Amino acid sequence: MTTSINVRPKLVRAGEGETHVVGLERVTFLLTDDDTDGVFSLGLLTVEPGGGPPPHVHHREDEVFVMLSGELQVWTPQGWFTARSGDVVFLPADVPHTHRNDSSESARLYLLANPAGFERFCAQLARLFEASGGPSSSDVAQVAEEHGLSLLPPLP
Repeated sequence: MTTSINVRPKLVRAGEGETHVVGLERVTFLLTDDDTDGVFSLGLLTVEPGGGPPPHVHHREDEVFVMLSGELQVWTPQGWFTARSGDVVFLPADVPHTHRNDSSESARLYLLANPAGFERFCAQLARLFEASGGPSSSDVAQVAEEHGLSLLPPLP
């Protein structure tokens, strides 16, 4: 196995990282493309009750959720399932999906995106929400498209 000369060991202390808030979700990226030479990014995601994104597709990244606490309802074309503390969810690129927190407690999970780059989408989306207090759906769709994501219609 070859390691890039640009990749160096890194310790990220609790409370460190770059945090982005979009609606009822807060993600703190602990490792980004700069740390991993683009191989993956790792974030700590908190989804508050009622939180979750619209259905969407990542055309570039696979995602992995490692549930730390709480639970999420996750949808793929295979249907809905509940991910709980200790569970791992794999969402391959090009597979439509969404998640939501239907419980009364926050859900916390590690979010791994491979390859890296999803953190740039989160940062740009958070800036849109901060600047306008809630961007239009067309603004969100444009930012998503720029980062290799497609937003889908709401589920029935």
